[in-house]
Amino acid sequence: MEPLGETWTHDAQSQLQNMESHLVDAAVALGLYLETRTTNLRSADQGQAERQSEYEERRAIEAQLEAELRSDLTHVQRWEALEGIRFEAERRQLTARWEAGSIPKAYFRRLPFLHARSFLFAADGLFKSLRQLR
Repeated sequence: MEPLGETWTHDAQSQLQNMESHLVDAAVALGLYLETRTTNLRSADQGQAERQSEYEERRAIEAQLEAELRSDLTHVQRWEALEGIRFEAERRQLTARWEAGSIPKAYFRRLPFLHARSFLFAADGLFKSLRQLR
């Protein structure tokens, strides 16, 4: 039987280190997936109170902007201005929440899917390394 060369040993060690990295990545991704999934489920239960709070916050901004409207606007001009105010109030609200460190709900809801995908990529890398080592 021919002894295994240094090249093979080095390649095997590299593959084992690579496998270890993939395994750690998979464990971290799975942990983050479970955490964000649980957090999303909890936040869904608290959704009504939060939606009411967001609505009241946005209405306060809209009321402030409406108070700044000129009084001599026609009905059509006022209607158009109110549409712009709704958009501006939402923009200000989102900007304030971002500056306070809040992640938009649409982004937050995607986190479990991103972590699940990371887990699958890590598992795939682990299996590929195993095949190559074999």
